[in-house]
Amino acid sequence: FTVDGQDGVRRPIGMFGSRLEVEMHLVTGLRAFIDNIAQCVEGAGLDLERLVMEPIATGEAVATPAELELGVAIVDIGGGTTDVALFGEGSIGHSAAIPVAGNHVTYDLAVGVRTPTEEAERIKLTQATVDIDTVGSEEHVEIRSPGSAERRLVPRRLVAEIVLSRQRELLELVKSELASSGLVDRLASGVVLTGGGSLLHGTRKLAEQVLELPVRIGLPLDVRGMSSSVNSPIFATGVGLVRFGIRHPETHSPTAAPVAFAHSAWERLRALFRMG
Repeated sequence: FTVDGQDGVRRPIGMFGSRLEVEMHLVTGLRAFIDNIAQCVEGAGLDLERLVMEPIATGEAVATPAELELGVAIVDIGGGTTDVALFGEGSIGHSAAIPVAGNHVTYDLAVGVRTPTEEAERIKLTQATVDIDTVGSEEHVEIRSPGSAERRLVPRRLVAEIVLSRQRELLELVKSELASSGLVDRLASGVVLTGGGSLLHGTRKLAEQVLELPVRIGLPLDVRGMSSSVNSPIFATGVGLVRFGIRHPETHSPTAAPVAFAHSAWERLRALFRMG
């Protein structure tokens, strides 16, 4: 906010002035898509309190206040999309959704080694790596053929080449998005990589090479109690939604929509996570 020419104002409430200006990041979404989410939540017997943009919730869980202040990019590699959000001075300044993510790696692998997608997913999680230099030429992976229980061996290096190709493509798209934002020079804290797709072995190292920025894997921070149950990038957005609801109770609006929990569930969630 800017009050009478004084910029850098975080909360102008209570200040006096004759002119109030604001620079904001506006995000739009399809009404039908949002309504479908609301109906699903309410159909589960929960009260919808408000909507929170996914990268904001994820940032709540995996980024430190210092990173959000200095400048950081949150890259959340999900199943169907990869969400990119740039933060600086404590606020989000750019966001985008890239239609390439973990499911595309799985599909490429299924086609490349001719195996069902569920088998390709298992191989991706347990045997795949994008760090080809760590794969020996004699290593093989046992896979199941489509339509039968027969198992065969394929070179593990072939698996690595397939997943590397798609993961590199994804990171190149992320790099392009960061460049188009015009804010790369402000990312003093580098990149926080999170989401299930970040767990693919060697991804952090590859991301540093492609993005040319410091990269770390984002786990939910400052979670106590059942921390071992959510200590994974997979749960970053879910934990972030809980944190957002706890930290910003004053933003409750019965007509808006991003944290969807029943009022009766809040105490159980607080007890489970006991977040500071």
